[in-house]
Amino acid sequence: MPDPVTVRPGAAERLSRMVQLPTVSAEFEERGLADFDRFRDLLAELYPLVHEHLAFEQVTDVGLLYHWRGAGDGDPVVLMGHFDVVPAVDDDGWTFPPFEGRIHDGSVWGRGTLDDKGPLLVVLEAVENLLADGFVPERDVYLSFGGNEESHGAAARAAADLFQDRGITPWLVLDEGGAVVDAPLPFVHVPAAMVGVGEKGIVTVRLSALGEGGHASTPPATTATARIARAVHRLSPNPFPKRTPRSLRTMLSTFAPHTRGRSGSCSGRSPRRRGSPRASSRASTASRRRSSARPSPPPCSRAAPPPTCSPPAPPRRSTCASPWARRWAPRPRACGA
Repeated sequence: MPDPVTVRPGAAERLSRMVQLPTVSAEFEERGLADFDRFRDLLAELYPLVHEHLAFEQVTDVGLLYHWRGAGDGDPVVLMGHFDVVPAVDDDGWTFPPFEGRIHDGSVWGRGTLDDKGPLLVVLEAVENLLADGFVPERDVYLSFGGNEESHGAAARAAADLFQDRGITPWLVLDEGGAVVDAPLPFVHVPAAMVGVGEKGIVTVRLSALGEGGHASTPPATTATARIARAVHRLSPNPFPKRTPRSLRTMLSTFAPHTRGRSGSCSGRSPRRRGSPRASSRASTASRRRSSARPSPPPCSRAAPPPTCSPPAPPRRSTCASPWARRWAPRPRACGA
């Protein structure tokens, strides 16, 4: 790889032009595909070397697939992104109109700058700059861009099916996720490039229960609906067990020298863990103090029962206001009780 790589100026202006095309996939029926076709044509205008040296293939109406042939025959790398965005309303608290692509104070403002036209631009900028320097990758590289990721990503699935049909198994697939941020965690304040290596998935569970029919006046002790409800309730307090994979441990150990606070490297001392002798002693002392400060139940007089049989006395109310008094107040007794 050339060092340094020649970087073209004007990336902000190119991103601004991308943002100006409202490629809202959730509004296909209202807007049509015109802006998506314009975006495809815009890429050809902005990145001439990419479209000269990479083989282009359209996958579905909104899927763009580029093939960059490498020098070797190893399994390829797939770099993914999407150029569709979610809806945006001008009066929804935007500093600038969402599809204006305003360049202000050194940044491009608008819908899609982060999710995901900005990262898509970074991929194309890198390939265009490397091509200008005559770079040839060691293995094949595919650029797979979808136009309906925000509406369940049918284009990406079609591209994956295409790879499978052609017997292509990627060596690495890198999709959107993470960013270069100033404070990746609350206790870490250092610029960091967050690369996601895992993602939560979803699962759909179908529960069924069979119950005997009957009249509503004599329902069974447990109905089929109640059994389903009980099963759903049991799912909530039983998540997957927590674990810390190697990637997470590596990330935290990398951030550790940059932490700030009582538990960080700048404090000069580490907090004492629970269960240590000093912590246990302090907890025991505090517990004794709370016990000694707790008020004791106020004394309440209890009347002796009448020696002879007499009509039941009316209920007596204790004059004590505390809950102990109400608990200890005598109950009325009847003759022979």
